[in-house]
Amino acid sequence: MPTRSDEPRVIRMWASLERPLPEPSWPEGVTVRTFQAGDAEAVHALLDDAYTWDDSYAPRAHDEWLRWMTAHDEFDPELWLLTERDGALVGCALHWRPVDGRGWLKDLAVAAPERGRGLGAALVHAGFRASTERGARVVGLKVASHNPTGALVLYERAGFVADSWVDEP
Repeated sequence: MPTRSDEPRVIRMWASLERPLPEPSWPEGVTVRTFQAGDAEAVHALLDDAYTWDDSYAPRAHDEWLRWMTAHDEFDPELWLLTERDGALVGCALHWRPVDGRGWLKDLAVAAPERGRGLGAALVHAGFRASTERGARVVGLKVASHNPTGALVLYERAGFVADSWVDEP
């Protein structure tokens, strides 16, 4: 079992889906739906904004990002969950299609004004349910240990457990 460190690291985590899964609890006024092709620019912008805290994050040109994300073998638009408030994108959870019982949460982003209201947890729980419906028994992700958004605590509360740590350059 990895031990915590004060050094910045990338943590790989897994959550078992073979347990009672909580229902997503959506904040009032937020709607949820799946990805449509016309959402790509807004999703990309939300992700770029969400990762501004990370000095090592290198934004990609939109066309390159879209091609890489949607041409991926595990891309499934039904597993890209988007949340809106008053018609504006405020959160997303981009899951890959499960392979051999293993799903993957590629990206989770919540707009700064929406953080701390349960939206991230609701997106994670909805993604668990959608992944389970497609045969996943576990879902994995990677998170930076020094992410200031509260992501690590969110993932631990959702049942993710670290299985490896990688030192960052």
